[in-house]
Amino acid sequence: MRKVIVLVLILVAGSIAKAQVIDNYGIRLGVGIANQQWKYKSDMFGDLTDWKDNYTGFSVYANVEKQFNKFIALRPEIGYAQKGFNESLQILTDEADPVFSDTKQNLVLHNIVLNLAGKFTPIETTFKPYLLLGLRSDFLIAYNDVQVGQGENSIGIYKEIVDEYKSTLLSGILGLGFDYKELVYIEFEYCPPFSSIYDNSALSISDKFYEFTVGVNINSLFAKQ
Repeated sequence: MRKVIVLVLILVAGSIAKAQVIDNYGIRLGVGIANQQWKYKSDMFGDLTDWKDNYTGFSVYANVEKQFNKFIALRPEIGYAQKGFNESLQILTDEADPVFSDTKQNLVLHNIVLNLAGKFTPIETTFKPYLLLGLRSDFLIAYNDVQVGQGENSIGIYKEIVDEYKSTLLSGILGLGFDYKELVYIEFEYCPPFSSIYDNSALSISDKFYEFTVGVNINSLFAKQ
């Protein structure tokens, strides 16, 4: 089912991109706030179930937009986004004396993103609000692990688990945006996942992602020059 949805996203995005009636094309960039919940299924380790600390990463997208009327539009999008979490580490010696206190590192997931969202604009004003509802697909292409040790002796402590992460994660898109004169816009998005990113008999890992971006409609920018 996940592959079918991804294929539909690609086909729809490709069809609109090739159309002769694209109304807007633009680019947006900003930051995403990501996190993961590690849920242990055994009662023995149940107390370890918790959300990690938030990680703030970079996002950038290119999009096209087909306007069906002044209230409804369809916007496919391709981009890059960083997800993951922040980890606090405390390295101890054999005597249990802290060597490093409050050492923080990030587990960073690098994703190619394909979005398809409906854009709903209830009113026509100079500074107009709109809603985004749609589907998001994250394709994991690489990651930076949390490292323990130094130099050639360093090891990634989450490698065995992250290597088993789903390569594709489907999520919803719930967004609120504000457009100024069809030139620049800001957006706030929440992307609830449809499934866990990792799941076995002992551990389930869920993703959480919020995003704030600023964008510009390139065709409107050129038209004003």
